[in-house]
Order: sequence, then structure tokens, then C-alpha cells
Amino acid sequence: MDLFAPEGCESAQKELALRLFEGAFCEGKLAGTLVLQGILLDELTLSDFGALGSLFERELITDWNTCDWFSVKVLGYLVARELPSRTFADEVASWRSARTLWQRRAAREEPCFGARLPDTRASRSPRSTCVISGDRSGPHPRA
Repeated sequence: MDLFAPEGCESAQKELALRLFEGAFCEGKLAGTLVLQGILLDELTLSDFGALGSLFERELITDWNTCDWFSVKVLGYLVARELPSRTFADEVASWRSARTLWQRRAAREEPCFGARLPDTRASRSPRSTCVISGDRSGPHPRA
């Protein structure tokens, strides 16, 4: 399958990018992340969110490096691209109660989402609350 296929082959390209996550090593997963972000980002829509979420549900993203890169490079851009609509932000925020730790982490990725996700302060740690509220005087280590 050619990643740089002619126009109109976006679904095949998305499928290939998602298949890169199926390998055992994080390098393939990071390649999938970069393909989604660097080549296919403009083609991703809300209808693709199920496939993106399935990467976590199928336990294809199970380490901090892959999770954080995916959150920042793909999810963060999707959220930012759709502002002020919040459609993507609401979808990602719904992952805060997901079954897997890594999907919940993706919904809380601070460098990516900051104040853009809906407020659910009751479910947040004090560290996250400081970043999301914009108050950097609290316990956040990068403050």
C-alpha cells in the first residue's frame, strides 16, 4: 500500500497508518503517529475517532512515550483545529473514564489540551488542575 497514493485514497492511507500501531515496537507506533499528524491530519474527521480510540482499547498504545506523542501530535492538533467548536475536545474528554490507563492519560495530556477540554475538576489531580486552570503557581513540576 502506497502512503503517498493519489487523492481519494485517504481511507487506505488511514488504514495503513493505524496498522503501524500493531507492531511490537514503539518505533512503528511513533511512525503511525507521525503519518497521522504529518500526512493525514487534514483528512481526519469525527467519524475517525472510533478508530483512534480503538488503538487504546485494543491495547496498542501501552507506554507513556507513544501515548504522549499520540496525544500531542494527533489529538492535540485535532482539538486545536476544531476550536471553538469543541467537538473533538468533548470526544477526547469522554475518554477520562475509559477502561485503559493510557486512554485516560491521553485525555489528560496537559501540554496538548490545557484549558481546551471540558472542566471536570472533581476527577482531576491537583497537578492537572493547576495546568488546566492556567494557575502555574501550584504543584506542577514545570511551574
